[in-house]
Amino acid sequence: MGGLGELGIIEAAGQFVPYGVVLLLFAGLTATMSALNATVYSSSRVSFAMGRDRALPRIFQRIHAERRTPHWAILLSAVFIAVMAVALPIEAVAASADIMFILLFVQVNWTLIRMRKTHPDLPRTYEVPYLPWPPLIGIGLQVLLLPFLVYALGLEAFGIGTSNHGLFALGATAVWMTLGLVVYYAYSRPKEAEKREAETPTVLEERAPVEREERVLVPIANPDNATQLLRTGIDMARDREAELEVMTVVTVPHQTPLSEGRAFVDEQRGLIDDAVDYVERTAPDLPVNGTIRIGHDVSRAIHNTIEQHAVDLVVMGWRSRGRRTDYVLGSNVDDVVLNGHCDVLVERIGPAGEIDSILVPTAGGPHAAFAAEVAAAIARETGAAIELLYVRSPDDDEGDAETRLESARAVIDDGELVVSTTVVGSDAVAEAIVERTADHDLTVIGSSRESLLSQLVFGAIPETVGRGAESTVIMAKRNLGLVSRLTRWLRNERT
Repeated sequence: MGGLGELGIIEAAGQFVPYGVVLLLFAGLTATMSALNATVYSSSRVSFAMGRDRALPRIFQRIHAERRTPHWAILLSAVFIAVMAVALPIEAVAASADIMFILLFVQVNWTLIRMRKTHPDLPRTYEVPYLPWPPLIGIGLQVLLLPFLVYALGLEAFGIGTSNHGLFALGATAVWMTLGLVVYYAYSRPKEAEKREAETPTVLEERAPVEREERVLVPIANPDNATQLLRTGIDMARDREAELEVMTVVTVPHQTPLSEGRAFVDEQRGLIDDAVDYVERTAPDLPVNGTIRIGHDVSRAIHNTIEQHAVDLVVMGWRSRGRRTDYVLGSNVDDVVLNGHCDVLVERIGPAGEIDSILVPTAGGPHAAFAAEVAAAIARETGAAIELLYVRSPDDDEGDAETRLESARAVIDDGELVVSTTVVGSDAVAEAIVERTADHDLTVIGSSRESLLSQLVFGAIPETVGRGAESTVIMAKRNLGLVSRLTRWLRNERT
């Protein structure tokens, strides 16, 4: 039985069941055809969806006029599968498929974790218990399974096993993924830009003749707070030696064609013209661009602008209205903060006036360091003094407070800024910071948590300070890489 492998089952069936060999071969062929049929249709539907989303050429999205099926996607999938089955060793093809399936399952588990944050309000008929641990365990086991699978398949060229199916599988997986990257960067990514432009078309774009490597985006909607947001945007753009992008969005209902929004462009043109004029008067050396987009969703239009223009920092406004159960800071702000691929500043619009003093609460971490950098950029332009504040609970080590303050000070103290440090003892961190904001014109505070499953946007303390402060508040969130975010998330979960 061991020597015969799968054929042993057929031999056994021939000895114990009348016509067993014929019956088993017929059943095996029927099952194989059924699986092949399902594979052809599933792969064709995936390629059809990718063609519709412009990730593959448009021939894949064509629908047959009579049968209403993606006939080209089905035909090309069937031909491709047939060629692979005939031209390549089927065991090695199956082995490479096994490896790619494991990688696919890793992505599925990771997506399960991510969607709890990116789409927390989706109706779900089943919720995974003890999330995120089951999918994390699944990812760990799948990664652990890969070397054992390759070892079992064989790497005869390296003295492992009696075949090179594992080596072929690794090579085929690498070639397949390389082809995927080539298709993505050569075809899909440019088409994604076209799709973003189609989703939120640009109806007005005034570009400065000078281009710089970095870009700061300031979306504006309300003329009353445009000046305050632009002041922050100007300070950050000057500090980063970046271009300043000013944009506004003409929104139309989802059931209304985007073309209908052109009738309302003139209403927003004045807002953009005033904003560009203000920047040119205030900072004549700063390149400024103005853009008007049409879209069904403001956040989608902002996301598309971030991606198309390679924005490094976005400055958004928040008027601190009453809390809703479905959004923390507001639907558009929440979406951009959580999903924007750039640094984000959200400014709680406070009393207008000159900025002479800036409060920076800090407890360490990349977001707190980013908040200190923002405060330093504004202080360089306004001449304001900076107070670094650490709220120490009775259980905290006093030396730890001094270490964190000196670390924050080292980030921004260039010998020209006026920087002081203060330690306040209190069990109520947010309330202590709110009380301190009364002595300052501006408070800049970094995000306090990066939990993938948190329903908070910046964290409990920054959002409490943003709602209760007596002065203007800027909440800062640095765009972290995947590894940094996962490390911080695991630390938060462990805590």
